[in-house]
Amino acid sequence: AEYMGERKEWACDRLLERLEASGITNCLVSSDPTQLPHFHLGVGLHACGTLTDAIVAECVNRGASCVVCPCCYGYLKLQDQTDSWKLGVRDGTTGDGSVSAIFPRSASFAAALSASEFLEVVHGAEVSLVRPEWGWDFTQSREYRIASGCMRAVDSDRLCWATEAVAAAAESFMYLTKLTWLTPLNCSAKGNLVVLERIRKQESSP
Repeated sequence: AEYMGERKEWACDRLLERLEASGITNCLVSSDPTQLPHFHLGVGLHACGTLTDAIVAECVNRGASCVVCPCCYGYLKLQDQTDSWKLGVRDGTTGDGSVSAIFPRSASFAAALSASEFLEVVHGAEVSLVRPEWGWDFTQSREYRIASGCMRAVDSDRLCWATEAVAAAAESFMYLTKLTWLTPLNCSAKGNLVVLERIRKQESSP
């Protein structure tokens, strides 16, 4: 069976209508991810802003592998006047309260970058890459090289957080992590893939 989570109830209703029209009967749709049964693999395509973090966190909590293509890095924003990152929402339709976290998420990145410095990285990741004068040939531009580097930094922080969370919980499994991207590169301006593969910890040697 396939399980689909979508926070907006109207989108769930539309999805159910399309599944019924297609004759697909093995899909469960829910607006509350906590209601989903056990699963082994979580998948997200162009998960806007904090939705990426919500998918990763749900998979870590359930001990599942995941493959997520993030999007809309700019929806991660500094809130209040403190030097702490909290999940921000620009409107009520994207990344709305998906997960509670502080950025940078991982201790590894927090040791190297303050929240304000991390904000600059996020801003760099949100540069518009599709312009009329470029068409879809944006991969050779200076702006793309800067943005892709910033996106990789943000997503590497997410991968570090996942491995740290599992280690701190002393789970019986661990993750093999990988940061890769959709191909060809110009198929999407936001084409990173955050990959967590669950594996069993090796038995300690006596």
